[in-house]
Amino acid sequence: MLIEGEYGDKSLLINTRYDLSSNTGFSLVVLRPDGSGFSRDETDVTLGVVDTVDENGDTINANEYVKYPLKNGDINQAGRYKLQLTVNGANGVLVSQTKYVKVEKKQVLPV
Repeated sequence: MLIEGEYGDKSLLINTRYDLSSNTGFSLVVLRPDGSGFSRDETDVTLGVVDTVDENGDTINANEYVKYPLKNGDINQAGRYKLQLTVNGANGVLVSQTKYVKVEKKQVLPV
């Protein structure tokens, strides 16, 4: 689970369940709950080359997912974010299934 405003050591993982190791580029589109959004390319979105565990505790195989390290301002709203990955490869363009990520409201404690 992500919290509104998080970035730095937090990343978005997109599991394709497809070997991406021979592909030439990635593009990630992220839509925020209010409909605004941003896109990132292979300079920011990288192939995951080691097995990892996603936010649900499920193992993701190496070379079958991409990782995007969140930057300041990326997740600036609570709600449901929509992620869409496009992969450029030898056999054309592959568009991943849409992934939804829930972002919780940042809790401000009274002083």
